Amino acid sequence: SQSCGLTNANGCDSTAVLNLTINQGDTSYTNITACDSVVWNGTTYTQSGTYITTSNAIPQNQNIQALLNQGHSPLDIFQSGYLLDSLYGKIYQGGLIFHVDSLNGSGMVAVPSNQNWGEYEWGCVNTIIPGADGYAIGEGYQNTIDIISGCAQSPIAATICQNFTLSGYSDWFLPSADEINLMYHNLHRNGFGGFPDYSHWSSTEDNSSNALYQHFGSNLNIIFSPVAANKSYSYKVRPARYFPYQSNMLSA
Repeated sequence: SQSCGLTNANGCDSTAVLNLTINQGDTSYTNITACDSVVWNGTTYTQSGTYITTSNAIPQNQNIQALLNQGHSPLDIFQSGYLLDSLYGKIYQGGLIFHVDSLNGSGMVAVPSNQNWGEYEWGCVNTIIPGADGYAIGEGYQNTIDIISGCAQSPIAATICQNFTLSGYSDWFLPSADEINLMYHNLHRNGFGGFPDYSHWSSTEDNSSNALYQHFGSNLNIIFSPVAANKSYSYKVRPARYFPYQSNMLSA
């Protein structure tokens, strides 16, 4: 830091202050006090304020799992030039990454392996579960809450997921139809997750009698999509959880 006596137009003592904030993979905060100007990162600043510069602090050609273990977020890694597909199947916040939102950095992980729970019904045949019809990415958690709230039957696919705890995380849920379809494409079809050749329930209700499931077939030449089945059928489950964007920013 620097300081010196200045006199402004009114004859009063004054100090020019420049606050600089650097955002990188690691972020440091630097406060600089200068007399009239300061040159930082090749730019001359003459007015006080907060200035932000972003640079790529993640080197190329690194082991992605190692980068995640070091605290770099999936979005930071993607924005540093790594392919989005290269993140799938990596361990992060308790599970295997199978979805990353490239805009806001949030994403989803699945339980890393088959838990040998057996198979469970979706539950409550001939009963509409209000709110449990969410199909899209981001709707599985609320579906699961609505199923448990509106269906007293237990154990069922939703309760198995909600009661699950792994690696300190207890916010697992039964994924929606779109979410389990992403799990199928980004994990199973790429050889991650150890999924058995079996059908897996989603949390998306189709009608009072049916809910949607995703078949995880061993024949990868055949692509399966979510379809409806009677809620009394017993299928496997694979819990998922959401993770928020968390950059490994440090203050100095």
